[in-house]
This record gives sequence, structure tokens and C-alpha cells, in this order.
Amino acid sequence: MIDSIRIDAARLEAIVHALLELPATLDDESVAGSMRSLFPDLRFTSCADDDIPARSKPVAEVGKAAASEAPLFRLYLIDASEHCLRLTNDPELACGIVLARCDED
Repeated sequence: MIDSIRIDAARLEAIVHALLELPATLDDESVAGSMRSLFPDLRFTSCADDDIPARSKPVAEVGKAAASEAPLFRLYLIDASEHCLRLTNDPELACGIVLARCDED
């Protein structure tokens, strides 16, 4: 079990701001690695947004994909309080963030 770390609105805003400051040319793993360096107490992982179940709701949307109305990333909270990782919208249970890159289509 991994301890939860409260991700309040101010912390989420700092994460969004940091993502916007990163070069747009970074690949997903480099983005996640940069975020781990900036926020070492949080877990970051990356995936495509279409890998996230449709019932899951993002806690934030970041940037705009080129030539698209879609955001560049949607952010989802990770809960590791049980045996398996799962997505949550409860910041009290969160220990990290999924950086889900949106398609440009």
C-alpha cells in the first residue's frame, strides 16, 4: 500500500502550470519523468486518453493539441490504498496522477 498524498486545488494548479511550461516536443515518458523530478512525492504515469475507461472523469485538462479543440492532456488521480491501483476522483486517496495524452484527431 502506498500512502495517499492530498492533491488539493492549489497543488493541482501547480501541476498544470508545470506541464504547460514543459516543451511540447517531449514524448510522454519524458513528460512523466520531468513531472516526477518536479514533484518527487507523487507518482506519475502516462498513457493515451483512450486507454482510460469512459466512466472516469479527469480532474483537469491541460493545453490544446495542435489543430484541435481537444486538450493536450487529461489528468486523472491514482489511488493505491488497496491491493491494486485504480483511478479515483477523491484527492484524499490520491498518490499520483495519470497524464493521459489526447489524440489530435
